[in-house]
Amino acid sequence: MRALFLALSLLVVACSIESPAHSDFRIGASREEIRSQYGAPIRTQTLSKQGQHIWGAIEGYWEEIPNGSTVEIWVYSSWIKFNGADESSVQTGNTELYFVDSSDTVTGIGFHIEGVVYETNGEA
Repeated sequence: MRALFLALSLLVVACSIESPAHSDFRIGASREEIRSQYGAPIRTQTLSKQGQHIWGAIEGYWEEIPNGSTVEIWVYSSWIKFNGADESSVQTGNTELYFVDSSDTVTGIGFHIEGVVYETNGEA
């Protein structure tokens, strides 16, 4: 049983490493650089900031974006390594690249761990 668990753990790590690491992405990279290195995003989304609160990977960057701005989000499958006091773990998820007001370069980056759900109780 222990061997099966070890084999499955290695498989998860190997599969996650096929995707780029979250740390491979950088602020200031051009759209062209991103596409040539990582291909097309798995998903894109456009948001318009009108002063509302937002939850998700972008929430830490949201305060820096001026009201009235448009944010284009490119999403890539990726992984991140967490180093704990007694062990390390690799988590798969999605890196979000933010382009504000049709910027040609990445202006912000977020990471969403696979399976995490962002919730609100309706209060802002």
